[in-house]
Amino acid sequence: KMPVTVNFITGMPYETKENMQETFDWAASVQPDWSTFSILVPYPGTEIFEYSRKNGYLDPDSLNLEGLSQRNPTIETEKWSREWVSEHTYRANIMINFLNNYNLHHDAGNLPFVTGFLENVAMHHQRHLIGVITLAYAYHRAGRPAAEIDELLTRAVLLAREQDVQDTYGEYLSLDNPIINHFKNWAVEREDAILVA
Repeated sequence: KMPVTVNFITGMPYETKENMQETFDWAASVQPDWSTFSILVPYPGTEIFEYSRKNGYLDPDSLNLEGLSQRNPTIETEKWSREWVSEHTYRANIMINFLNNYNLHHDAGNLPFVTGFLENVAMHHQRHLIGVITLAYAYHRAGRPAAEIDELLTRAVLLAREQDVQDTYGEYLSLDNPIINHFKNWAVEREDAILVA
């Protein structure tokens, strides 16, 4: 009953799209308590930096060292684009950690553990619509007071009205998923036009 968190690095220069998809599929199948998905950062002076440079996957002269981040791909290969890696890594994070998290959907899950992670996301990433919706669902599953759940879902509705939030998370609101459906049903009961339409 020890919580298990796993870490994955995507965007390795020798990977294919299929390799990365296998990683995402495996991560979903083992049902960890939480997964961290990071995109490779090939720091100068490392073997993987030299490998990427020699194969033409990065231009060291145009590399912004201050801008290196595990959220933004630095390299690109003939097998995949930066955009593809970024989009698919982020989607895996949303689907595995939030919308399909084992702890939120199974009675044997560790609800307090995942709730702590979700509270951290909602606190530090104020515009993370899916994080807020998922935390409300976790509170619902835990039998927390309706006022706490209503506060989170009201916040989610307000976020969902903002274009940049819609651009990032809107696609997930169309999924047939217990967490998304909980949010939609709550909004319909309150006749919120953004989701009733």
